[in-house]
This record gives sequence, structure tokens and C-alpha cells, in this order.
Amino acid sequence: MTAPLHVLVVAPTPKVAETVTSRLADLHLHVTLVTSFKAARQGLGEAPPDLLISEVRLGEFNGMHLALRARAQGVRAIVLGADDEFTRRDAASLGADYLAEDSDAGQFNAAVRAAAVTRKGRFGRHRIHAA
Repeated sequence: MTAPLHVLVVAPTPKVAETVTSRLADLHLHVTLVTSFKAARQGLGEAPPDLLISEVRLGEFNGMHLALRARAQGVRAIVLGADDEFTRRDAASLGADYLAEDSDAGQFNAAVRAAAVTRKGRFGRHRIHAA
């Protein structure tokens, strides 16, 4: 039996938090939800997840700061925000994927699966179920 992928979700917006955690639950993944940059930074430091999914807007900091921290720890990141090509390029330069907050479940699930495949060596012991 393989362990489920552990995903740290950083979503201060209740609607985004509900949507993301629901989609991850459908994939049978272990989810930790936090609502602030500070809590996410602490989570990354104490028990790095297998995948980080963060909204881009987090108050005085943003999801890009977390993506950079995650990359330094070998953790793949997906950043969620407005459909903006400039921000998408910034995320890519940090090694993170970028999705529009209003992406459909198919796009979201594909991004999560792609992040897992990209880090196959790290995620090889985990399972992602079909939705």
C-alpha cells in the first residue's frame, strides 16, 4: 500500500479553499489547509509537503514567495490566481505551475497529476486516484 500525496494548501479565500480541498479530496490526497503566509511558511519548515498549492494573493507576501521557498526544499508548487500571462511566466521562472483560480476540475486535476509525475522520484511512493 502506498501513502497518499501530502498537499499543503494555502488559501485565505474561503471559496478557493473549499474548491481546492474538495478537488484534492476527490483525488484521495492528504490535505493540510492553512489560510496565511505565516502558517504556510511554518508548515514548509516543520514538515515539508509533497506538493504546495497556494493562492497568489496572501496579504503582504504572495504565493510566489512560497513557491520559491518550496523549490529550495525540493517541493513542487502550483500557484492559483487571475488568468494572467505575466504572473504565469513568473511562476514558471520559479519552477512552479500557474493555474487560473477559475480553472475547471479537469485542468486542476491534470496539473496536480503533472506535478506528481514531474517529481516521480519523490512521488513514486504515493498514489493519486482517478477522479
